[in-house]
Amino acid sequence: MGLRKRLGLAAALLALAAIGLGVAVWVQARGSFQRAATEWSEQDSLSVIVRPLRPPSLGIQAVPTQSIYSSAVVFDGDLWLGGRGGLERRDLNSGDLVARWRPGVELPAAPITGLAVARLGGASEARLLAATAGEGLLSVSAAGDIFQILPEEVALADLTAVLPMSTGGVLLGTERAGLIAWDGETLRRAHGLLTDQEVTALAGDEGDLWIGTLNEGVLHLAGGSLSLFAEAEGLADRRVLSLAAGPEGVYVGTPLGVAAFRDDAFERTLAAGFFAAALHVSGAALLVGTSDEGVVEVPLNQQRRPLSPGPRTVADGPHDVRAFAASGGSVLAVTLTAAYAREADDSAWRPLLMTASMGLRDRNVSALYVDSSSRLWVGYFDRGLDVLDSTFERIIEVESDQVFCVNRIKAAPDEGTTAVATANGLAYFDANGKVRQFLTKEDGLIASHVTDLAFTADATVLATPAGLTFIDGSGAHSLYAFHGLVNNHVYSLGAAADRLLAGTLGGLSILEGGRVTDSFTTANSALAHNWVSAISSFEGDWLIGLYGGGVMRLTSKGEWITYPELSGVEINPNAMISTSVGVYAGTLDRGLLVLEPSTETWRFVTEGLPSKNVTALALGNDVLYVGTDNGLTRTNELELTRK
Repeated sequence: MGLRKRLGLAAALLALAAIGLGVAVWVQARGSFQRAATEWSEQDSLSVIVRPLRPPSLGIQAVPTQSIYSSAVVFDGDLWLGGRGGLERRDLNSGDLVARWRPGVELPAAPITGLAVARLGGASEARLLAATAGEGLLSVSAAGDIFQILPEEVALADLTAVLPMSTGGVLLGTERAGLIAWDGETLRRAHGLLTDQEVTALAGDEGDLWIGTLNEGVLHLAGGSLSLFAEAEGLADRRVLSLAAGPEGVYVGTPLGVAAFRDDAFERTLAAGFFAAALHVSGAALLVGTSDEGVVEVPLNQQRRPLSPGPRTVADGPHDVRAFAASGGSVLAVTLTAAYAREADDSAWRPLLMTASMGLRDRNVSALYVDSSSRLWVGYFDRGLDVLDSTFERIIEVESDQVFCVNRIKAAPDEGTTAVATANGLAYFDANGKVRQFLTKEDGLIASHVTDLAFTADATVLATPAGLTFIDGSGAHSLYAFHGLVNNHVYSLGAAADRLLAGTLGGLSILEGGRVTDSFTTANSALAHNWVSAISSFEGDWLIGLYGGGVMRLTSKGEWITYPELSGVEINPNAMISTSVGVYAGTLDRGLLVLEPSTETWRFVTEGLPSKNVTALALGNDVLYVGTDNGLTRTNELELTRK
């Protein structure tokens, strides 16, 4: 139920546990008033685990990846940067790296979503607090020791924002569970009416609190009143990206501009039309960090005329700004991969740090392949691909309107040719990493979106959401449900001799000689789930990965072997490989699934991974590469099977 509807319900009972005192609360929804008739008593504390962090013992190494930042704060005289790549401490003057903590290595396997500095409870020293997406709150000392504050309720551990309180605690915004409060000892819900809100940003203090949401606008809690502002109340867009509080008011950043509020009332729109990803009040000006136009500076005076700054060039300052930080009279602007500084008496931005270009360009890995020259091919979910040499130096970068959103990479039958399946078509690369040919629906494919590919003795087979396309000496021809395929949406393929397995959204089909000979569904077989997401040959049999049913084994005699302990596990599309040492499958939220053939037992591996969402796997020279939606790791197979 939306907040605006819930505000209109009779006898709404509110709770404000962050302060810890009973009060009667007024609810206001711009024209709709409702008095909370009952005073509340202090809520019970929430279950939470507090523990020091230790590096993992498993021998998994992170592949170098370009740093990606989304938050920043100045602490202990240095600039601290957080994001998908973890936490970095940088010298405030030179930008040099002082220390780094990586997800899955020194930190839990989750991106950092927000940073703040606070002195909790009666602590003698301030600590850096880092909100994470799924692993709760991290408390970091200036010396670098880290404690994790992990709520036992999963939704409460998925944090989006952290705001220090003058009373000595912090408010924490969650992705879908409203606000919670932490005082250094006790975790409580902060507001009973906001237990399911999708919080994006926080500003102010416990007596004058502003809460940005994903799709319901901004909330203001002050003096016992809760106000809701959306488009009807002045916001250009109800999606709140950023918040900033200044002496003259509060500023709410949205994808279509900034709304200025004064004394719980909308005043005017600033920087109309700009994507306000970050905000910072600097003296008499509001700095607006945008994704394309750089930093827009808006004077905060009483003039009502709109400001229309033109786009900035790279030389003029940072682009794609994600966060601001302040140090004395200086302002720092942080982009995805860099940071800039500006003095109070100077309008020019100077580069403070630029991340190294070595390693991966992105962290959201969707496909992996090791070629015969030991080069590592890495495809990205929302970018192109990189090819790395043995030292992980980037030797080929490919990104275009065609090679974008990579689903699968395999060696083609032609000597030195690599086939890459993308959401836009099929690309053939030569040995030098150049696109030799690109095939789409216009070239005879049943659909341009290629989800997987396989090679039989005489044909290349492409899986698409519309069926299968076979490319052989006679050209391209397709097969779909009309010809007996169990479902048109094909996700995965397995090929051996003249037999082809097609895993679809509606079950598994077996083809011989290009014709469907059998199909398996939950209705006519022991198949645990119809969505077949991955297929791999294993000891003369087939392992079938299911998105919601774990892994099953289809024997050469047509019998199904089930693994009940894997019930409900989502196997990611084409994230499964088999070797003589073990079987490895990537799951949506439980890490790497490992089968040791000698014992026929499965186990989940999360230690050392930058994310529990394992999206791609590849093996080369006995090294297993594990791709996730937050980076890439590698390990020797024996390191996994010995544990």
